[in-house]
Amino acid sequence: MLRSVKTIRQNLIEDRRRTFFRRHIYEELIFSPTTTSQPEPWIRMSKDQSYGFVIFLISIIVAIVYLVAFFGEVVGLSPYWHDLAVGIPVLLFVLLVLVISGWIGWTMLTTPPPAPLEPEPSTTPSEEPSDASSNTRRSNSRTKRK
Repeated sequence: MLRSVKTIRQNLIEDRRRTFFRRHIYEELIFSPTTTSQPEPWIRMSKDQSYGFVIFLISIIVAIVYLVAFFGEVVGLSPYWHDLAVGIPVLLFVLLVLVISGWIGWTMLTTPPPAPLEPEPSTTPSEEPSDASSNTRRSNSRTKRK
């Protein structure tokens, strides 16, 4: 009986050593920043990566539920689920288009007009040229452009 207790103790100590060595090798040597191999995603994950993982899982679950509801008659659900699976996305899309167009309209309504780049020259009645001379100037400018 004493021998079995010693053997059990030695086995436990040996298992602890192996576990420590495995953890040390696994975490420090294999996945050190100098190596090119990457750890498994569930071992080391930043906060942003965990949020991304949750969003990914939720999107997969919603996609599966949507497909089951869309093909509800094939699966054995009532046609009500198919109508919801088609009607809700159409409703959301129409509301999205209306919100975006309303936002554009509100922005155009509340934005002040832009300031003119150059002030308009003020002309007095004495400085205005006669119609004949203005026609000549226009025809001259057209010939210069050609």
